[in-house]
Amino acid sequence: MMTVVKKHRAQAGYTLVELMTVVGVIGILAALAVGFSGDFRQRNHFHEVAREVFHTMSIGRAEAMRRGKTVMVNTYTAANKETRIAAFIDGVKGSAATYDSSYDILLYEYPATGDDNLGYTGISVTNKTIRFNGKGFCVDSDGNLTTGVVTVTDSDLGEERTVESTVAGAIKVSTPSAVSSSSSSGGEISSGSGK
Repeated sequence: MMTVVKKHRAQAGYTLVELMTVVGVIGILAALAVGFSGDFRQRNHFHEVAREVFHTMSIGRAEAMRRGKTVMVNTYTAANKETRIAAFIDGVKGSAATYDSSYDILLYEYPATGDDNLGYTGISVTNKTIRFNGKGFCVDSDGNLTTGVVTVTDSDLGEERTVESTVAGAIKVSTPSAVSSSSSSGGEISSGSGK
């Protein structure tokens, strides 16, 4: 006669305690990720503004050389009371070194109308207006060679970056540093929701 031998298999699966531990760990990691994402977005916006200032200055210099005319980079207040930075050619009837849409030729501005950026970052032009002559050199209002500096500051992060044009027109962005108490005051760019 044949004997049937039954083998008991150990049941495969996870216990309730193991599943709850995994869910708890995932919950903790998700809470940390949400907390860090706000700082990440703010820091990303801060770096974006610095890149856009660099871009504005680069366009200003390139257009000055292409057109053989002096191009200015400065902050201005738009109709909606938002402060922006722009590269423009100053018109004959406009006020010197200040963008006026009635007379000046706008080459580039940041933030452009409709930009939906998050965060709050201040921008100041140290020597009021940066000018690039037709040869691409950075000059002052009298045509003398000078440097141009724009400071991008985020007070919530406590950091600032400078975007600087050398006399020869080379433009460079500094690495982030702690906000100095001697930062110059100037226009502030506030795009999106302010904090």
